[in-house]
Amino acid sequence: MSTWTFGHTAQRLPLREQMFPIDVVNNTLHLSAMSIIRERVEGKTMTQVTRNIPLEQARDLLERVPRACIGFAGTSGAQSQPCTLRWQNERYFVGIPANAVMLPQNGQEVVLLVDEGIYFFDLRACYIRGQLVTSEQQASTTEVVWYELIPLKTVAWDYGELHEVRDAG
Repeated sequence: MSTWTFGHTAQRLPLREQMFPIDVVNNTLHLSAMSIIRERVEGKTMTQVTRNIPLEQARDLLERVPRACIGFAGTSGAQSQPCTLRWQNERYFVGIPANAVMLPQNGQEVVLLVDEGIYFFDLRACYIRGQLVTSEQQASTTEVVWYELIPLKTVAWDYGELHEVRDAG
């Protein structure tokens, strides 16, 4: 087995640990290119890098909707369906083509994803998980069936806004 010497510890470590070398003296984890995680040592708090942002920072995605799709469980497994989103008065109205292969059932839990960007630091999205109920606010036509999404969980992210946050624990 190949070995190498890590810093001042003069201990021989397996070659596989070169990617994530461990400083056995201080019991901390170091990543060579970027320090993503700092272990809790002697009362220090852990920090991590996150892409998550408050939903308010991604409001423009909900207003102009570059791309939107929903995911839900169907009879033959997971289903994905492009959709139309109307965000009005903090409410989510989802339109699905009436001729879609499969429509979600009234009251079914779904995930709505609104995203944009093709390059890493341009990737932005809003993820809304919740329950779909048939909408009476939006006029359903023969072309589009409208639902209202009642959110249970919302998450927004922006890879151009990577930042470090402290662990609450």
